[in-house]
Amino acid sequence: PAWQPVLVLHRVPAGLLLLSHSMAADEVGELDRTVQWLIGPALDRLADRLAGIAGLVTGEVAAFATATREVLLDSVRRKVNRVLVLELNAARITGRLTAPDPAGRWTEFLATATKPEFWHALTEHYPTLIDRLQVVVDNRCAAITVMAERFAADRARLADLLGAEPGELVKIEIGAGDSHRGGHTVTLVHCAGGTVVYKPRPMEVDSRLAELLDVLAPNGIRVPRALVMTDYGW
Repeated sequence: PAWQPVLVLHRVPAGLLLLSHSMAADEVGELDRTVQWLIGPALDRLADRLAGIAGLVTGEVAAFATATREVLLDSVRRKVNRVLVLELNAARITGRLTAPDPAGRWTEFLATATKPEFWHALTEHYPTLIDRLQVVVDNRCAAITVMAERFAADRARLADLLGAEPGELVKIEIGAGDSHRGGHTVTLVHCAGGTVVYKPRPMEVDSRLAELLDVLAPNGIRVPRALVMTDYGW
């Protein structure tokens, strides 16, 4: 299989891999800097698209952008941190890091790993890595754009669920459930007037279930009210 050469070329003593379990939280956070070359431009493009959506105010654009940055970092981090730890160990044992102490070698590695050329060089051993990361980032940003457009269009109708005007969006929590179809995921949308759940899937079944329960148990089981839209809902 295509991945076998990767394992052979990057094999290191098992003890060295313990580094991935002993890294401090601030060191893990510093690794986020190494993917800014990928995430940063995507977030800039997203911010421009969000700013162009009619009905969104500046604070709401910022809320969407902030939440997207957090979820992108988490998603990309899960995919690359082990690779980075492995490359750090490989650079250390092959003498590519020349600083005299661990802190210096760490700083030296970060300075190298933040450059796009470092990542492009990895394609020799991880041929699909960058393409896969780019798909993850692009899909998530596209999905957020769609959700923001839907929120802006549906804002007035959300009062039916909240029992009051939703008001300004103040925060979103992306990833409250499994993702669907290219980065779309259940999201909690916190507004000044209350919180609604965005579901990027057809919700006719939810509506029919509520109707059935009204007939079978009018004073019993209840499911949350839903605003059923085309291919998604709230």
